[in-house]
Amino acid sequence: MFNLPGTLLEAIPEHLSRYLPGEPTVWHEIVPNGLRIDVYCWAPTPERPLWTLVTCGMSLHQMNVPRSLKNLDRAELMITLPADWTPLIQSRDVPDEEEQRNSWPFQQLKFTAVVPYLMDTWLGYGSTLQAGETIDETYEGSEFSGLILGGPTSVENTGIFELEVGGVTVQFWGLYFLYPQETAFHLEHSPEELLERLDAAGIHEGVFPHRPSVVSPQG
Repeated sequence: MFNLPGTLLEAIPEHLSRYLPGEPTVWHEIVPNGLRIDVYCWAPTPERPLWTLVTCGMSLHQMNVPRSLKNLDRAELMITLPADWTPLIQSRDVPDEEEQRNSWPFQQLKFTAVVPYLMDTWLGYGSTLQAGETIDETYEGSEFSGLILGGPTSVENTGIFELEVGGVTVQFWGLYFLYPQETAFHLEHSPEELLERLDAAGIHEGVFPHRPSVVSPQG
């Protein structure tokens, strides 16, 4: 008999390993928030000098999508971090407060993955979330105030964007972290226009500390 949960949880890392070099480490969720979200982590390599984190478990929940988007009802999420991102080096010399401050991308990745489950909604291309009630509130330890979903363009082969298994389709979306002025831009214009600007600037999913904003003060 076809076992969807088991098949998906096996197929996801197999799919990702076709496009990401090296062997991943798995961070298993110990206390699930209603939906168990494990995170697969690929360490930097000479070929790909980035940390790559991808959720595994979000797609077990069918999101409440519009009927016209029925094939987009399952997803997993992906981010990248610079090769020297402190918490992922596993250094015992890192103070606890620094590790906690720099763990915000990991926490946001996992939180975003359970939003559709907890709020009976859906996430897809152009979906956005804010760090707080206003666009000026930022994630602790960062300059970023929100995020937007787009393709995981750090991988040139677009085959990574989608997985089909047992008649089920899973989309893989990247999280792009945004400055307050970029969050304001997408509210005034459109998510598509913002993603086009990010792409034109060579920015892919993940965290780019101190990167230039893609929105000028004049917009």
